[in-house]
Amino acid sequence: MLHYQYRAIDQAGAAHRDVLEAASREDAIQEIRSLGLFLVSLSEKKPGILERASNVWIGKPVKSKEFVVFCRQFAVLLEAGTSITHALTLLSKHTESKPFQQVLQRIVTDISAGNTFSDACSRYPKIFPKIFVYMIRAGEATGHLDEIMCRIATHYERESQMREKSRSALTYPLIVSIVAVAAIVFLLTRVIPQFVVTLKESGSAIPMPTRMVLAASDMLVTYWYLFVLFAAAAVTAWAIIKRSPAVRYQLDKLALKLPVFGVLSQKAALSRMARTLSTLLASSVPVLQSIAIVAEIVNHEVMVRVLHAAGESLRKGETLSGPMQQNEVFPPLVSHMIRVGEETGRLETMLEKIAEFYEEDVVQATARLNAVIEPMLLLFLALIVGTIVLSVMLPMFQIYQNV
Repeated sequence: MLHYQYRAIDQAGAAHRDVLEAASREDAIQEIRSLGLFLVSLSEKKPGILERASNVWIGKPVKSKEFVVFCRQFAVLLEAGTSITHALTLLSKHTESKPFQQVLQRIVTDISAGNTFSDACSRYPKIFPKIFVYMIRAGEATGHLDEIMCRIATHYERESQMREKSRSALTYPLIVSIVAVAAIVFLLTRVIPQFVVTLKESGSAIPMPTRMVLAASDMLVTYWYLFVLFAAAAVTAWAIIKRSPAVRYQLDKLALKLPVFGVLSQKAALSRMARTLSTLLASSVPVLQSIAIVAEIVNHEVMVRVLHAAGESLRKGETLSGPMQQNEVFPPLVSHMIRVGEETGRLETMLEKIAEFYEEDVVQATARLNAVIEPMLLLFLALIVGTIVLSVMLPMFQIYQNV
């Protein structure tokens, strides 16, 4: 509900000022007139600083897991014959995210005011992506919203499962990397500076490895702010550079040539492209709209350009697989299966098979990569820490020998 601040007068000419809640400006005007008042001015009341601060969220206002659960629960309620507004009202009471709860309540209000569910969802793109909105719109047009909602729930569940498998496989290497960096920084900033005093008092010659470690420690302790500024500048520059499609295209094209990681990112993009396109086509979303939606979410500029070319190919009456056969980002197996799907009229089925194949391949490749990275990280950590410890022990041995 929105808050409106109004000024009005009654039949006796007395002034009235107040704030009321209404779903829209028209509803607010009707409510004021029903009170027997003559409207002078009406404006939407903006929330105060504290109210805005309480409603601020960082990133997405709802977690991916919670959104997946919402989709499945909503699908179950619709299958059971529950109305959309009643189902959304029930789910809004059980969601943990306050912003998501408020959005669901506003959607119920919009639907009650005569708007469609898809139009109401389209007003909140941070929560409901385009694939969700277009599939809901297709379900409303065909009268099979419950079936479409089940397909949406399955789509996001599979995406979530793949994301969780990949994330769990990379959790251990990430933890080891963080521990390694923390240990190195601690040794260089806390242990080594205290050791310098002992070396200066001894007056003995300092070995080359020790001098190198002392120089690194002195640089980190003295100019630590430069490292912070450099990291912040690098992150900012990367964010600015990534906004340029031309730069993203060159970076993604270069990434395809990287050993192991290039192939892994390519397979992940292919699986997401195939899964999303298959789900949209199976939900009766027009093919050109489906390709445009996939191009927005695939997050791989080389693949995005091929998808745009495929869309233009379809507009000219040609095939979808033609432009894919001419680009290295689509392996021959993928373009062949898509061509077979076009010829047999089972394109969504072929795309689903491609998605299943590459999803499993990505999970297995990530696990294999994890098995290689783990010992390499441990070896790197042992080598760095061992070098620092050895640089401390060498002059100590010399001091003991002099004594």
